[in-house]
Amino acid sequence: RLRAAKVSYQDVKLADGATLAEVDPALPEGSPVPAPGGEGWDVSNEWTASIDRRANYYGIQTGYRIAASFERAIDGMSDFHYKLAGLSLFRAKQILERHNLVLRASLGVGRDLPFQQEYLLGGTAMRGYVNNQFRGDFKALANIEYSVPLMTIKGFSVRGLAFVDSGYAT
Repeated sequence: RLRAAKVSYQDVKLADGATLAEVDPALPEGSPVPAPGGEGWDVSNEWTASIDRRANYYGIQTGYRIAASFERAIDGMSDFHYKLAGLSLFRAKQILERHNLVLRASLGVGRDLPFQQEYLLGGTAMRGYVNNQFRGDFKALANIEYSVPLMTIKGFSVRGLAFVDSGYAT
């Protein structure tokens, strides 16, 4: 995959509750908020290899997926110079007739990642946290889910879900 994007920051604001002193104590009060990263063209090439044997039948997932990826900014075309590599694993198993166990894990390592390419954690990948709350050049993530049917009426099913999400980004 070849990807190109023009990176710019039009209206930079602080998150609710954040102060300018937390961003940079040397900035005088009332200064404009600095952009989170550099601007320019981000052009990269990504290679992905995967084995995908997943299936979903009436909300019950089965099978596995293994994927590895490598992305690199294209020198001479990109204003950024970075590399990142990732590995993700997915395994789902049907338990009893309509119970489901799903395991997910991923690992990502980057070098010199610009703001827009940093690994992100939070939201749907780490429930209970704000979307993209954690970011960095390294991430490790693991999810375990177990779901059971609570009620089914004419093909519509309400399921209960127990899960554990754990992650690390730096």
